[in-house]
Parts: sequence; structure tokens; C-alpha cells
Amino acid sequence: MSDNQEPDESIRVARLTDPHRALGAAVEYLQGDPTFDRQPFGTWSRILLGQISREHYAFALRERKPVGFVGFGRTTQDVIRRWEVDGQRPSNAECREGPYFVINAWKADDRAVSLAMKSWLARQHRDATALFAERFYPDGRSKIIRRYSPRADADLRTL
Repeated sequence: MSDNQEPDESIRVARLTDPHRALGAAVEYLQGDPTFDRQPFGTWSRILLGQISREHYAFALRERKPVGFVGFGRTTQDVIRRWEVDGQRPSNAECREGPYFVINAWKADDRAVSLAMKSWLARQHRDATALFAERFYPDGRSKIIRRYSPRADADLRTL
């Protein structure tokens, strides 16, 4: 499936109305994935709690079953520079607002789910001037991915 194909209409991307249920669903969906399992419990707890309390997350659902999750934040250029130079990841307080969009949790069961989440993010955050994400590799390495553009929706499709 290419990015130019029609979206899979069986996938719905949305937030849950109950934040406690959202946190439980996120933990249940992400557990067992090697990328998330390698992270310390305290780190992931803070990240997920921050995303959900800020409403900076969404689930992709197929037949009411989670098949994807994205968590993100909005921050400033200074925070991004500190992350890139010093390796200091943005804190919850630093991810509340700003022109820079940071994806810090992503899991999709398949390409159609990934495309649905990208499309949802592009509609929700058209005003973002740059996108950042940290990609984790199976061998434990990670890399910050940057996309600079006045058009966040176009950049989301290339992640």
C-alpha cells in the first residue's frame, strides 16, 4: 500500500474520553513490544501520563480493537536543540505548546494503520513548523528524525 492510496475506512483514529481507561489501554497495547519493553518503567510512566493528561495521544481502532497508538507533544526550538545536542529529552512541562511537533510514542500494527494515524496527525496539527521523532532500532540504538517544513501534513507522510 502506498501513501497515495485511499485510506482504510475500517480504521478510526480517536482519543478515549476517560483518561484512566486511555492509560490502561496504552499500557496494554504497548506492553510486549521490544521497543517499549527496553524503556525503564518510570520513564514510560511519565511519558504516557503526560501525553494522556495533555490529550496529546490517539489510538487507531479497527473493529473497536486498538491497532495503533501515537503519543506526542508540542515544544520550542530551545527544547529541541537541547535534546539534539545534550540528549535531554523534553519533559512533560516542555511538551505543552510550541511550533515544534515531537512524536515520542508510535506503534502501528500495519502500514494502513500507520497511514491513518499520519493522516489524523496532519489534520490535527497543520500549524506545526517542524516535526521530530526518536526512532529506536532493535539493536538498542536510537536516532532523532527531523522534518522541517511549513507544511506539517506533507512531512508526516514521509516519516
